[in-house]
Amino acid sequence: MPATTPRADTRLGIFLGCAFALTWGTWWPLAARIPAGATPLAHAGFAALYVLGGVGPTLAALVAVVLTPREGSLREYAARLLRWRVGLAWYLIALGGPPLLAWALAQLGLLQHAAPAAILPWSQALALLPVMILGGGLEELGWRGVAQPALQRRWPLLGACLAVGALWALWHLPLFFLHGTAQYAGSFARFAAGVGANALLFGWLYAGTGSILLCVLAHAASNTASASGLELPAAAGSLVWLAAALKIALGAGLILCRPPRAQLLANG
Repeated sequence: MPATTPRADTRLGIFLGCAFALTWGTWWPLAARIPAGATPLAHAGFAALYVLGGVGPTLAALVAVVLTPREGSLREYAARLLRWRVGLAWYLIALGGPPLLAWALAQLGLLQHAAPAAILPWSQALALLPVMILGGGLEELGWRGVAQPALQRRWPLLGACLAVGALWALWHLPLFFLHGTAQYAGSFARFAAGVGANALLFGWLYAGTGSILLCVLAHAASNTASASGLELPAAAGSLVWLAAALKIALGAGLILCRPPRAQLLANG
């Protein structure tokens, strides 16, 4: 098991402290102020707080990297962020894997005659992708760009990804009390299972490529698939949990195959 270093803990601590402070410091007050039936985007002031909370991990990652140059320079971080020479197959996995997997799991709903809601045409779904890069994908600057490498110095890849998944899910918690969001009044446990599955899949992708950019694209593709209707409806009941379990098993299985770059990235 890789040895823990105090410097790695410093960058991770700054990132987590700033990310939760920025996000929870805006989303919790917002949840207390937005009336029932309203949305965060209905008022300019609410929208500003909502967006600021959403970019919490992105801003926190940049702050953490700048304040901890001994753990890796800003130039080194930028190289991982902009790493695009990874081979066509990785792009196909990052952009095509999430919607294909979402579609396959959505077919489980047919077992209980709980078909997904209307699915957007592919042209409209593609138009959503740039929006989802800004509204979700940029979180990867923190979760995969800072948290995963730091945690891989503590634990093997599987444990590091699970830890990132738990922190990532917890970061979203205020949304379940925020009127007008997709998560409001939903099942946090079910959501956390899905986030944990994505943490495994995106973690495997990062370990195999060393590219934060690819993780940004994969995150955006996953959110696009969900927003396009490629997900099991709540009416599918226990099948939603089965879909989450299958997705987690896939992510864990890929990680246990030990991607060739995993150890290299764990050692920084």
